[in-house]
Amino acid sequence: MDTRFSPMTTTTVSPHPEYSIAVFSDPSTLNAILKAVLHTIFFHRYFTNVRPSTQNILHLTLPYVEAPELNQLIDTRIHQLNRQLNSTSGPGTSIRGGIGVQFFERKRRLSTAETTMMNLFGIRPGDGATEDVCWETWRVEVTLAIPRTQEEQKKVTKAMETSLKRTVMKIIATANANTDHIPPIHTQEINPFPYQIILNPKNGNGM
Repeated sequence: MDTRFSPMTTTTVSPHPEYSIAVFSDPSTLNAILKAVLHTIFFHRYFTNVRPSTQNILHLTLPYVEAPELNQLIDTRIHQLNRQLNSTSGPGTSIRGGIGVQFFERKRRLSTAETTMMNLFGIRPGDGATEDVCWETWRVEVTLAIPRTQEEQKKVTKAMETSLKRTVMKIIATANANTDHIPPIHTQEINPFPYQIILNPKNGNGM
């Protein structure tokens, strides 16, 4: 799987479905919760054969995608978000941040002449420049709570459990109910759809 964007590839973010989900955590559990949420998203949108695996967190058994490149990218983005949140956190505060996941379809970018040849004569052009067109975005909105006392920690832990269960159920329901926009697979690559994981996505399809 190649998630990188080559110099011959441009990125296009056209109108497409966008889904928002919420994550609530304390600092010590944030890494595990974000991994669980991101892996649940990719489990439903990673269209390749992977070895089935699971992870356990807050009394839930959740899917885990065994893909080294994806796992490294997830770890990197979570580490970056953690550094950002920790730089502004303090006891009794509530800090917000976010991670975005985008899935793309890689298309051959056609010139006007090539488009005319295809329309008139059905002639397919050779290899050349491509563009990655986004077909789905997930926005993970993170709220980081910093409990001051053991009593507050108990309340935060209970809220994390409730929040994670609700979020996972929303991902599963949303992913399964919305499939008509997923492009057909026209490539023999291991993963047919490139993806990006970014910090603090903007509102709307502009990401």
